[in-house]
Amino acid sequence: MWGYPGKKLLFMGQEFGQRDEWNFDRSLDWHLLQWGPHKGLQALVRDLNRLHREKPALYGPRLRGRRIPMDRG
Repeated sequence: MWGYPGKKLLFMGQEFGQRDEWNFDRSLDWHLLQWGPHKGLQALVRDLNRLHREKPALYGPRLRGRRIPMDRG
């Protein structure tokens, strides 16, 4: 997803692998960060976001209605 053009969007809890569907009446399952896989996913998302900010080829130029040619053959 980070390699595709356009804005990146994660919904609440996806950055650390929340298992349950988001619920308006509850907080996120932050306690999951005590487990290695969830902590690792959070670190991966953090690193991908940093890479995305540091590499202009991943975030610019904005396309603003222009199409991306997917097949040149």
